[in-house]
Amino acid sequence: MNSANYPISGQALLAIFKKRSGFPVTAQWGEKAESHQGVMSILSRFIALHDIWICFETASIHWLLTMGYAFYLSIIIFYEKSSTLSGKLIKGDFNMNQIIDIHAHLGDICFPGGGELIEKKGVRKKLLFDTVRLTELLLYRGVGNINPESVVKMGNWFYRRSFKETMARNLAGTRENFKKSMDEAGIHFSVSLPIPPYVTFADLKTAAEKDSSILPFTGIDFTREYDVEARLVEDVKAGARGLKLHPILQGEKLTSKRTFEGVEAFAPHNLPVLMHTGISAYYPDRSNTLMEQPSYGDIHYVRDIVKAFPGVSFIIGHGGMLQKQETMEMLGGCKNIWVDTSLSSPRVIREYFKVYGPERVLFGSDWPWGNRNPAKRSLKKACQGDKSLEKRIFSENAVELMQLNS
Repeated sequence: MNSANYPISGQALLAIFKKRSGFPVTAQWGEKAESHQGVMSILSRFIALHDIWICFETASIHWLLTMGYAFYLSIIIFYEKSSTLSGKLIKGDFNMNQIIDIHAHLGDICFPGGGELIEKKGVRKKLLFDTVRLTELLLYRGVGNINPESVVKMGNWFYRRSFKETMARNLAGTRENFKKSMDEAGIHFSVSLPIPPYVTFADLKTAAEKDSSILPFTGIDFTREYDVEARLVEDVKAGARGLKLHPILQGEKLTSKRTFEGVEAFAPHNLPVLMHTGISAYYPDRSNTLMEQPSYGDIHYVRDIVKAFPGVSFIIGHGGMLQKQETMEMLGGCKNIWVDTSLSSPRVIREYFKVYGPERVLFGSDWPWGNRNPAKRSLKKACQGDKSLEKRIFSENAVELMQLNS
Protein backbone atom coordinates (compact mmCIF):
# COMPACT_ATOMS: atom_id res chain seq x y z
CA MET A 1 0.00 0.00 0.00
CA ASN A 2 1.30 3.47 -0.85
CA SER A 3 0.84 5.98 1.97
CA ALA A 4 0.18 8.60 -0.70
CA ASN A 5 -3.38 7.24 -0.87
CA TYR A 6 -3.98 9.02 2.42
CA PRO A 7 -4.00 12.82 2.69
CA ILE A 8 -1.54 12.83 5.63
CA SER A 9 1.40 10.67 6.70
CA GLY A 10 1.38 7.79 9.14
CA GLN A 11 3.24 9.95 11.65
CA ALA A 12 0.59 12.67 11.40
CA LEU A 13 -2.26 10.17 11.73
CA LEU A 14 -0.60 8.73 14.82
CA ALA A 15 -0.17 12.20 16.31
CA ILE A 16 -3.90 12.82 15.98
CA PHE A 17 -4.66 9.35 17.34
CA LYS A 18 -2.43 9.98 20.37
CA LYS A 19 -4.00 13.38 21.07
CA ARG A 20 -7.61 12.24 20.82
CA SER A 21 -7.27 8.83 22.47
CA GLY A 22 -4.66 9.52 25.10
CA PHE A 23 -3.04 6.22 24.12
CA PRO A 24 0.80 6.27 24.19
CA VAL A 25 2.41 5.72 20.80
CA THR A 26 5.96 6.11 19.49
CA ALA A 27 7.60 7.35 16.33
CA GLN A 28 8.43 3.74 15.44
CA TRP A 29 4.69 3.07 15.13
CA GLY A 30 4.45 5.87 12.59
CA GLU A 31 7.23 4.36 10.50
CA LYS A 32 5.42 1.02 10.48
CA ALA A 33 2.09 2.67 9.70
CA GLU A 34 3.53 4.23 6.53
CA SER A 35 3.96 0.83 4.92
CA HIS A 36 0.88 -0.97 6.22
CA GLN A 37 -2.50 -0.37 4.63
CA GLY A 38 -4.37 -1.91 7.56
CA VAL A 39 -2.77 0.42 10.07
CA MET A 40 -3.41 3.54 7.99
CA SER A 41 -7.01 2.47 7.56
CA ILE A 42 -7.46 1.88 11.28
CA LEU A 43 -6.04 5.29 12.16
CA SER A 44 -8.27 7.04 9.64
CA ARG A 45 -11.36 5.21 10.89
CA PHE A 46 -10.50 6.04 14.47
CA ILE A 47 -10.28 9.75 13.71
CA ALA A 48 -13.54 9.69 11.75
CA LEU A 49 -15.38 7.78 14.46
CA HIS A 50 -13.96 10.01 17.14
CA ASP A 51 -15.83 12.98 15.69
CA ILE A 52 -19.04 10.96 15.99
CA TRP A 53 -18.68 9.44 19.45
CA ILE A 54 -17.64 12.71 21.16
CA CYS A 55 -21.17 13.89 20.51
CA PHE A 56 -22.43 11.32 23.01
CA GLU A 57 -19.99 12.50 25.68
CA THR A 58 -20.00 8.98 27.13
CA ALA A 59 -16.67 8.17 28.75
CA SER A 60 -17.22 4.42 28.74
CA ILE A 61 -17.90 4.28 25.00
CA HIS A 62 -14.89 6.48 24.33
CA TRP A 63 -12.65 4.26 26.45
CA LEU A 64 -13.86 0.99 24.90
CA LEU A 65 -13.52 2.15 21.32
CA THR A 66 -10.14 3.76 21.97
CA MET A 67 -8.70 0.69 23.63
CA GLY A 68 -10.21 -1.61 21.00
CA TYR A 69 -8.58 0.24 18.13
CA ALA A 70 -5.34 0.73 20.04
CA PHE A 71 -5.13 -2.97 20.84
CA TYR A 72 -5.73 -3.96 17.22
CA LEU A 73 -3.17 -1.43 16.05
CA SER A 74 -0.61 -2.82 18.51
CA ILE A 75 -1.18 -6.38 17.34
CA ILE A 76 -0.66 -5.47 13.69
CA ILE A 77 2.48 -3.46 14.33
CA PHE A 78 3.91 -6.13 16.64
CA TYR A 79 3.23 -8.79 14.02
CA GLU A 80 4.94 -6.71 11.36
CA LYS A 81 7.93 -6.26 13.66
CA SER A 82 8.19 -9.85 14.86
CA SER A 83 7.65 -11.52 11.52
CA THR A 84 11.01 -10.23 10.28
CA LEU A 85 13.15 -10.85 13.35
CA SER A 86 14.89 -14.08 12.40
CA GLY A 87 17.91 -13.44 10.26
CA LYS A 88 19.71 -14.92 7.34
CA LEU A 89 23.21 -16.14 8.08
CA ILE A 90 25.80 -14.76 5.71
CA LYS A 91 29.16 -16.34 6.43
CA GLY A 92 31.79 -13.78 7.33
CA ASP A 93 29.27 -10.99 7.89
CA PHE A 94 27.50 -11.84 11.15
CA ASN A 95 25.80 -8.98 13.00
CA MET A 96 27.03 -9.02 16.59
CA ASN A 97 23.84 -7.31 17.79
CA GLN A 98 21.77 -10.33 16.82
CA ILE A 99 20.77 -12.78 19.55
CA ILE A 100 21.76 -16.46 19.31
CA ASP A 101 20.10 -19.20 21.35
CA ILE A 102 22.77 -21.88 21.78
CA HIS A 103 20.48 -24.55 23.28
CA ALA A 104 17.16 -25.50 21.68
CA HIS A 105 15.50 -28.52 20.11
CA LEU A 106 13.30 -29.40 17.15
CA GLY A 107 11.20 -32.55 16.95
CA ASP A 108 10.35 -35.18 19.55
CA ILE A 109 13.72 -35.92 21.13
CA CYS A 110 12.43 -38.75 23.35
CA PHE A 111 10.82 -41.25 20.96
CA PRO A 112 11.65 -43.04 17.68
CA GLY A 113 10.75 -41.09 14.54
CA GLY A 114 10.91 -37.80 16.44
CA GLY A 115 12.01 -35.90 13.34
CA GLU A 116 8.57 -36.43 11.78
CA LEU A 117 7.14 -33.87 14.20
CA ILE A 118 9.24 -30.99 12.85
CA GLU A 119 7.14 -30.04 9.82
CA LYS A 120 3.71 -30.62 11.33
CA LYS A 121 1.38 -27.61 11.38
CA GLY A 122 -1.01 -26.32 14.00
CA VAL A 123 0.51 -28.33 16.87
CA ARG A 124 -0.17 -26.89 20.31
CA LYS A 125 0.94 -27.94 23.77
CA LYS A 126 -1.81 -30.17 25.14
CA LEU A 127 -1.56 -29.30 28.84
CA LEU A 128 -2.87 -25.81 29.55
CA PHE A 129 -1.93 -25.83 33.24
CA ASP A 130 1.82 -25.94 33.40
CA THR A 131 3.55 -25.77 36.79
CA VAL A 132 6.89 -25.41 35.01
CA ARG A 133 5.78 -21.86 34.24
CA LEU A 134 6.08 -21.14 37.94
CA THR A 135 9.84 -21.64 37.73
CA GLU A 136 9.91 -19.40 34.64
CA LEU A 137 7.93 -16.67 36.40
CA LEU A 138 10.49 -16.88 39.21
CA LEU A 139 13.29 -16.81 36.60
CA TYR A 140 14.41 -20.29 37.63
CA ARG A 141 15.15 -19.38 41.24
CA GLY A 142 15.45 -22.61 43.19
CA VAL A 143 16.30 -24.75 40.16
CA GLY A 144 19.35 -26.66 41.30
CA ASN A 145 18.42 -26.79 44.98
CA ILE A 146 16.63 -30.15 44.72
CA ASN A 147 18.32 -33.51 45.13
CA PRO A 148 18.47 -34.95 41.59
CA GLU A 149 18.10 -38.49 42.92
CA SER A 150 14.69 -37.58 44.38
CA VAL A 151 13.60 -36.34 40.96
CA VAL A 152 14.54 -39.62 39.28
CA LYS A 153 12.74 -41.58 42.00
CA MET A 154 9.67 -39.31 41.62
CA GLY A 155 10.12 -38.28 45.25
CA ASN A 156 9.26 -34.64 44.66
CA TRP A 157 5.64 -33.65 43.87
CA PHE A 158 6.60 -30.71 41.71
CA TYR A 159 8.81 -32.83 39.51
CA ARG A 160 6.30 -35.67 39.34
CA ARG A 161 3.91 -33.14 37.84
CA SER A 162 6.58 -31.54 35.67
CA PHE A 163 7.44 -34.85 33.97
CA LYS A 164 4.09 -34.74 32.15
CA GLU A 165 4.32 -31.04 31.44
CA THR A 166 7.82 -31.07 29.99
CA MET A 167 6.88 -34.02 27.81
CA ALA A 168 3.89 -32.01 26.54
CA ARG A 169 6.33 -29.24 25.64
CA ASN A 170 8.57 -31.73 23.86
CA LEU A 171 5.64 -32.84 21.70
CA ALA A 172 5.11 -29.24 20.54
CA GLY A 173 8.61 -28.99 19.05
CA THR A 174 7.62 -28.13 15.48
CA ARG A 175 9.48 -25.73 13.21
CA GLU A 176 6.37 -23.56 13.12
CA ASN A 177 6.37 -23.22 16.92
CA PHE A 178 10.18 -22.88 16.98
CA LYS A 179 9.99 -19.89 14.64
CA LYS A 180 7.09 -18.33 16.55
CA SER A 181 8.97 -18.60 19.82
CA MET A 182 12.07 -17.00 18.29
CA ASP A 183 10.09 -14.09 16.92
CA GLU A 184 8.19 -13.48 20.14
CA ALA A 185 11.44 -13.36 22.12
CA GLY A 186 13.45 -11.39 19.56
CA ILE A 187 15.88 -14.24 18.84
CA HIS A 188 17.58 -13.99 15.46
CA PHE A 189 19.35 -17.36 15.26
CA SER A 190 18.98 -20.58 17.21
CA VAL A 191 21.00 -23.74 17.44
CA SER A 192 18.94 -26.92 17.16
CA LEU A 193 20.36 -29.98 18.90
CA PRO A 194 19.76 -33.56 17.69
CA ILE A 195 19.34 -36.61 19.90
CA PRO A 196 20.03 -39.61 17.63
CA PRO A 197 18.35 -41.92 16.87
CA TYR A 198 15.18 -39.93 17.68
CA VAL A 199 16.09 -36.65 15.95
CA THR A 200 19.08 -36.67 13.61
CA PHE A 201 21.29 -34.14 11.85
CA ALA A 202 19.52 -35.04 8.60
CA ASP A 203 16.22 -33.93 10.16
CA LEU A 204 17.72 -30.63 11.31
CA LYS A 205 19.57 -30.01 8.04
CA THR A 206 16.26 -30.25 6.18
CA ALA A 207 14.70 -27.74 8.59
CA ALA A 208 17.70 -25.38 8.26
CA GLU A 209 17.40 -25.47 4.47
CA LYS A 210 13.86 -24.09 4.88
CA ASP A 211 14.82 -21.54 7.56
CA SER A 212 18.37 -20.16 7.65
CA SER A 213 17.92 -18.88 11.22
CA ILE A 214 18.27 -22.52 12.38
CA LEU A 215 21.86 -23.57 13.16
CA PRO A 216 21.99 -27.39 13.32
CA PHE A 217 24.39 -29.48 15.38
CA THR A 218 25.20 -33.06 14.54
CA GLY A 219 25.16 -36.13 16.79
CA ILE A 220 26.32 -39.74 17.09
CA ASP A 221 23.88 -42.64 16.77
CA PHE A 222 25.11 -45.18 19.31
CA THR A 223 22.39 -47.67 18.36
CA ARG A 224 24.14 -48.73 15.16
CA GLU A 225 27.57 -49.45 13.72
CA TYR A 226 28.84 -47.06 11.04
CA ASP A 227 31.86 -44.92 10.11
CA VAL A 228 31.34 -42.12 12.62
CA GLU A 229 34.39 -40.12 11.55
CA ALA A 230 33.34 -40.05 7.89
CA ARG A 231 29.78 -39.08 8.79
CA LEU A 232 30.94 -36.23 11.02
CA VAL A 233 33.10 -34.90 8.18
CA GLU A 234 30.07 -34.97 5.87
CA ASP A 235 27.84 -33.29 8.44
CA VAL A 236 30.28 -30.44 9.08
CA LYS A 237 30.60 -29.87 5.33
CA ALA A 238 26.78 -29.81 5.20
CA GLY A 239 26.57 -27.08 7.85
CA ALA A 240 26.79 -28.69 11.30
CA ARG A 241 27.91 -26.04 13.83
CA GLY A 242 28.84 -28.44 16.63
CA LEU A 243 28.31 -31.87 18.17
CA LYS A 244 25.60 -32.78 20.72
CA LEU A 245 25.93 -35.58 23.30
CA HIS A 246 23.06 -36.59 25.56
CA PRO A 247 24.32 -39.43 27.77
CA ILE A 248 20.96 -39.90 29.53
CA LEU A 249 18.59 -40.14 26.56
CA GLN A 250 21.16 -41.93 24.39
CA GLY A 251 22.08 -44.34 27.19
CA GLU A 252 25.81 -43.88 26.57
CA LYS A 253 28.31 -42.74 29.19
CA LEU A 254 30.45 -39.75 28.32
CA THR A 255 33.44 -41.85 29.29
CA SER A 256 32.58 -44.83 27.10
CA LYS A 257 34.96 -46.00 24.37
CA ARG A 258 32.48 -45.07 21.62
CA THR A 259 31.95 -41.56 23.01
CA PHE A 260 35.69 -40.97 23.29
CA GLU A 261 36.18 -42.19 19.72
CA GLY A 262 33.42 -39.86 18.50
CA VAL A 263 34.85 -36.80 20.26
CA GLU A 264 38.34 -37.62 19.00
CA ALA A 265 36.98 -37.85 15.44
CA PHE A 266 35.17 -34.51 15.83
CA ALA A 267 38.08 -32.64 17.44
CA PRO A 268 39.86 -31.61 14.17
CA HIS A 269 36.83 -29.51 13.16
CA ASN A 270 37.45 -27.06 16.04
CA LEU A 271 33.75 -26.77 16.74
CA PRO A 272 32.04 -27.08 20.16
CA VAL A 273 30.69 -30.22 21.79
CA LEU A 274 27.53 -29.50 23.83
CA MET A 275 26.77 -32.09 26.52
CA HIS A 276 23.67 -32.49 28.63
CA THR A 277 25.00 -32.12 32.16
CA GLY A 278 23.31 -33.17 35.39
CA ILE A 279 21.25 -36.13 36.60
CA SER A 280 17.68 -35.93 35.28
CA ALA A 281 14.87 -38.06 33.90
CA TYR A 282 12.37 -37.56 31.09
CA TYR A 283 9.63 -40.17 30.79
CA PRO A 284 6.37 -39.85 32.79
CA ASP A 285 5.80 -43.59 32.39
CA ARG A 286 8.71 -44.94 34.44
CA SER A 287 7.99 -48.46 33.21
CA ASN A 288 8.93 -47.45 29.65
CA THR A 289 12.02 -45.26 29.64
CA LEU A 290 13.66 -46.68 26.49
CA MET A 291 17.44 -46.08 26.68
CA GLU A 292 17.29 -43.52 29.50
CA GLN A 293 20.09 -43.72 32.08
CA PRO A 294 19.65 -40.78 34.52
CA SER A 295 22.87 -41.42 36.43
CA TYR A 296 24.93 -40.98 33.22
CA GLY A 297 24.38 -37.24 33.55
CA ASP A 298 26.40 -37.08 36.75
CA ILE A 299 29.11 -34.43 36.85
CA HIS A 300 32.09 -36.77 37.31
CA TYR A 301 31.51 -38.17 33.81
CA VAL A 302 31.60 -34.62 32.43
CA ARG A 303 34.78 -33.84 34.35
CA ASP A 304 36.51 -36.93 32.98
CA ILE A 305 35.77 -36.26 29.31
CA VAL A 306 36.63 -32.55 29.61
CA LYS A 307 40.03 -33.41 31.09
CA ALA A 308 40.64 -36.18 28.55
CA PHE A 309 40.29 -33.72 25.63
CA PRO A 310 41.88 -30.40 26.69
CA GLY A 311 41.93 -29.20 23.08
CA VAL A 312 38.16 -29.60 22.59
CA SER A 313 35.70 -26.83 23.46
CA PHE A 314 32.89 -28.29 25.57
CA ILE A 315 29.59 -26.57 26.42
CA ILE A 316 28.05 -27.55 29.75
CA GLY A 317 24.32 -27.82 29.00
CA HIS A 318 22.06 -26.12 31.58
CA GLY A 319 25.14 -25.35 33.65
CA GLY A 320 24.71 -28.72 35.35
CA MET A 321 20.90 -28.82 35.60
CA LEU A 322 20.08 -29.60 39.26
CA GLN A 323 23.78 -29.83 40.09
CA LYS A 324 24.88 -26.33 39.12
CA GLN A 325 26.87 -25.65 42.29
CA GLU A 326 28.63 -29.01 42.14
CA THR A 327 29.44 -28.38 38.48
CA MET A 328 31.02 -25.01 39.23
CA GLU A 329 33.08 -26.48 42.07
CA MET A 330 34.27 -29.41 39.96
CA LEU A 331 34.81 -27.72 36.59
CA GLY A 332 35.46 -24.08 37.39
CA GLY A 333 39.19 -24.44 36.79
CA CYS A 334 38.87 -26.08 33.36
CA LYS A 335 39.82 -23.73 30.53
CA ASN A 336 38.17 -25.68 27.71
CA ILE A 337 34.56 -25.36 28.87
CA TRP A 338 31.73 -22.93 28.21
CA VAL A 339 28.37 -22.94 29.96
CA ASP A 340 24.90 -22.13 28.63
CA THR A 341 22.37 -20.19 30.71
CA SER A 342 19.30 -22.35 30.08
CA LEU A 343 17.20 -22.95 33.21
CA SER A 344 19.48 -20.66 35.25
CA SER A 345 18.47 -17.82 37.58
CA PRO A 346 20.05 -14.35 37.47
CA ARG A 347 22.00 -15.12 40.65
CA VAL A 348 23.39 -18.36 39.21
CA ILE A 349 24.30 -16.67 35.92
CA ARG A 350 26.26 -14.05 37.85
CA GLU A 351 28.09 -16.92 39.53
CA TYR A 352 28.90 -18.27 36.07
CA PHE A 353 30.54 -14.91 35.28
CA LYS A 354 32.73 -15.22 38.37
CA VAL A 355 33.60 -18.92 38.05
CA TYR A 356 33.98 -19.36 34.29
CA GLY A 357 34.38 -15.77 33.12
CA PRO A 358 31.86 -13.83 30.97
CA GLU A 359 33.77 -14.81 27.81
CA ARG A 360 32.71 -18.44 28.40
CA VAL A 361 28.99 -17.96 29.07
CA LEU A 362 26.42 -18.49 26.30
CA PHE A 363 22.72 -17.63 26.13
CA GLY A 364 20.47 -20.70 25.94
CA SER A 365 16.79 -21.47 26.54
CA ASP A 366 16.36 -25.27 26.08
CA TRP A 367 13.24 -24.57 23.98
CA PRO A 368 10.64 -26.16 23.96
CA TRP A 369 11.46 -27.60 27.39
CA GLY A 370 12.10 -24.03 28.50
CA ASN A 371 10.64 -20.81 27.11
CA ARG A 372 12.84 -18.20 25.47
CA ASN A 373 11.38 -15.04 27.00
CA PRO A 374 12.04 -16.04 30.65
CA ALA A 375 15.54 -17.20 29.69
CA LYS A 376 16.19 -13.86 28.04
CA ARG A 377 14.84 -11.89 31.03
CA SER A 378 16.96 -13.94 33.42
CA LEU A 379 20.14 -13.15 31.50
CA LYS A 380 19.30 -9.45 31.19
CA LYS A 381 18.69 -9.25 34.92
CA ALA A 382 22.00 -11.00 35.56
CA CYS A 383 23.82 -8.45 33.38
CA GLN A 384 22.38 -5.58 35.46
CA GLY A 385 22.17 -3.13 32.58
CA ASP A 386 25.68 -3.76 31.22
CA LYS A 387 24.98 -3.66 27.47
CA SER A 388 28.46 -4.75 26.43
CA LEU A 389 28.13 -7.79 28.70
CA GLU A 390 24.70 -8.59 27.22
CA LYS A 391 26.13 -8.35 23.72
CA ARG A 392 28.94 -10.75 24.63
CA ILE A 393 26.62 -13.38 26.13
CA PHE A 394 23.77 -13.04 23.65
CA SER A 395 25.96 -13.06 20.55
CA GLU A 396 29.73 -12.58 20.53
CA ASN A 397 30.74 -15.71 22.45
CA ALA A 398 28.56 -17.95 20.28
CA VAL A 399 29.81 -16.37 17.05
CA GLU A 400 33.42 -16.99 18.08
CA LEU A 401 32.83 -20.52 19.37
CA MET A 402 30.89 -21.69 16.29
CA GLN A 403 33.20 -19.76 13.90
CA LEU A 404 30.25 -18.04 12.29
CA ASN A 405 32.37 -15.22 10.90
CA SER A 406 35.22 -17.36 9.52
